[in-house]
Amino acid sequence: MDYKKPIPLKVFLLIFLGPLLTLPVLLSSCSTLPSSYLKKGIDPSVWSGNPLVLTKYGYLMGYPDKEDTLAWRGVPYAAPPVGERRWRAPVEPEPWNGVKRAKRFGSPAPQLLPILGAVSGSEDCLYLNIWRPSDKETNLPVYVWIHGGGNTLGSANMVPDYYGHAQAARARVVFVSINYRLGPFGWMLSPDLGEGQSPVDASGNYGTLDILESLKWIKRNITAFGGDPERVILAGESAGAMNILSLLLSPLSKELFHGAIIQSGVPRMVKAEEAVKKSNAFMINLMLKERGIDTEEEAKTVLEAKTPEERAAWFRSKGQKEIMSLLKGNAMGMSDWPSIISDGYVLPEEGYELLESGNYPVKVPIIIGSNKEEIKIFLFFDKSLDYKGEIYRLVAEYGSRSWKAEGVDSPAKKLSSHPDQPPIYVYRFDWGAVNSDGESPLPGDWGIRLGAFHSLEIPFFLGTDTINGLFLTGRLFTRSNREGRENLSLLIGKYLKAFAHTGNPNPEDDPSLPEWVPRKPAQATGLIFDGSETTPVIKPLSHIETSEDLKKEIFKTLEEPLLSQVLEKLLWSLE
Repeated sequence: MDYKKPIPLKVFLLIFLGPLLTLPVLLSSCSTLPSSYLKKGIDPSVWSGNPLVLTKYGYLMGYPDKEDTLAWRGVPYAAPPVGERRWRAPVEPEPWNGVKRAKRFGSPAPQLLPILGAVSGSEDCLYLNIWRPSDKETNLPVYVWIHGGGNTLGSANMVPDYYGHAQAARARVVFVSINYRLGPFGWMLSPDLGEGQSPVDASGNYGTLDILESLKWIKRNITAFGGDPERVILAGESAGAMNILSLLLSPLSKELFHGAIIQSGVPRMVKAEEAVKKSNAFMINLMLKERGIDTEEEAKTVLEAKTPEERAAWFRSKGQKEIMSLLKGNAMGMSDWPSIISDGYVLPEEGYELLESGNYPVKVPIIIGSNKEEIKIFLFFDKSLDYKGEIYRLVAEYGSRSWKAEGVDSPAKKLSSHPDQPPIYVYRFDWGAVNSDGESPLPGDWGIRLGAFHSLEIPFFLGTDTINGLFLTGRLFTRSNREGRENLSLLIGKYLKAFAHTGNPNPEDDPSLPEWVPRKPAQATGLIFDGSETTPVIKPLSHIETSEDLKKEIFKTLEEPLLSQVLEKLLWSLE
């Protein structure tokens, strides 16, 4: 070659730009990465600060996110539960070739949109998301977030409140959030669907099994992200917390998590017989949509004429929208569908009786609590109530205290009564409620209307500083209360960081924080998280609620017709 002659433009492009042009093809299609792409000696299956990681199933490319974190979104932790895998236990995902760019969240599970009632989501929904600090530290605790929504609504990215960048950065954890099957796709106990299947495939607890499968994925893969599979903390709110409570009872949960943060959950479980009855009724209602079927009797006759295999095949042939069309959502989008089933395999037939006997298999340190005015958010959608009226105030007070009795104090008492149970730490979240001086950190009359309502603690626990997305953030989080809420969030974050790292929420490096004393069966130990517009307040919790005492108080204090009006509106049974 004559080096004095100018290099032709085509040759120049081929020599100098060719590698850059072909790199995306190599990254997206090759089963192994070119050695020139990775730094010599770096193993992407071991965390080194590189956003390119190697899981058991293939390469994942992460991306920078807020607060100097890296994020991997839309990571499949199980094969899509579609076709023959609908109403079956989840299985591992198929390995992939090349690099999967984990930039977009996975689809939420099928659900009804709030207010609109339209069907959203996809059955191909078993995805998780990961955030971690963008440095080289390894063996970080793993903080797993399970979203709420009554087990019929929600997703890991439904609102920014659930994002993991802040908790990953401040608590120095690997934060994982998950989607799981919901409603009739998540919980459906049918003898026809279970005919000839293994106990796990016939259990009906598919949403529960999804959560367990995500924990198995974490155990297999989280070291590639710098996480410690022996320090996994489950955290969840509402239905997410309810799901965690149930996992304490499951023999399939053993060794999969090592601590739990249970926010505003209740120990609710459906008997197998009730779940079967509901699935049978669901199948009849679905048959009523067939052409020429006009009555329930006709539907029953047609179904009974089929074999179990034929009924199962017919049921599986129905589309997502056909199935979801039978559900009715409330104003918040949640449907009345039974979830968490005592099937006898995934979850014991005895249900929460095991908390009393002490024979539950998973004994880990637990943080458990509720908000002072849990049910105000539900009353907010009840147009028949005047938020300034006496009925509103009483229903909010008694309903929220009942929630604490059933969802916090009762399980805390049972759990803490067993010598082999690690410590139980109880809290109540009061920020936003009107105090004894008639003041609230919330603007205007929002302290009366909503106060310390269900889900308000989430941005304080996760540090995201948004509440229910854009719906309430601008109304409730103002410039005036910014200092108080951010400082309270930082203090709560110190407790949660210590808990994630050690199993004890009391941080050794900050003795100035009030001590969080573990709960004993008959002692009202715990903490209240509260504050003004500018100042956070953490004080001792000094009262235990019981359903029996609360019921006596209601009937002793209220007279007719107020008594009947209040009982009619209470969302939680006092029986």
